[in-house]
Amino acid sequence: MQVEVRKQEKTQHLIEEMVPLSDELIKRTLHAVPYSLFNGATFIPTVACGVLEHILRQRPNISIAVADFDYLPPSQATNTPVNSSLSSIPAQNSPIITDMNDIDHACYLEANSQELLCDILFPTDFQRLASFCKYQRSNLDVKVSKQADFLTDVAKDDMELTKGWLTGYSPLLDDFGNCSVLRVSSGRTEQRSISGK
Repeated sequence: MQVEVRKQEKTQHLIEEMVPLSDELIKRTLHAVPYSLFNGATFIPTVACGVLEHILRQRPNISIAVADFDYLPPSQATNTPVNSSLSSIPAQNSPIITDMNDIDHACYLEANSQELLCDILFPTDFQRLASFCKYQRSNLDVKVSKQADFLTDVAKDDMELTKGWLTGYSPLLDDFGNCSVLRVSSGRTEQRSISGK
């Protein structure tokens, strides 16, 4: 099953509707990442998987690094939809919906009903993306690491330059502990520092 969003005829509000699975990208993603990993309803990173699938197909000698948040704090939404039809189906990896006034919303359907401009933020499941990449091409070298580990690995000398002389604090290493990096490479590549040395 998959969820489709459509307008309700009477109210013109957006609603979610469960329909038989027909989306090819969802099918390929679920085939690549075993269904047993998913427990109940979940938001699946189909856009990320689709982009990676395309890049890996077009560039056989690829080396890429993809960074994003691997964890987001729980939504601070205090507004629960009055109309239950404006609630989405409870699911794992649900996004945080925040408007331009820095107010979180309980659901993207509810925020849309108010015609608000909102950011929809998903935490990235890097292990699933790594599994997806390995499924696409088993000869790939695929690694997932925390941002600080990645930067220390590929740019140790450069990271030393970002440390404060008094405390040793480095915003690139010490902040954003909720960020990870997915590295995908078709073979061994020469390591260079970020500054190109």
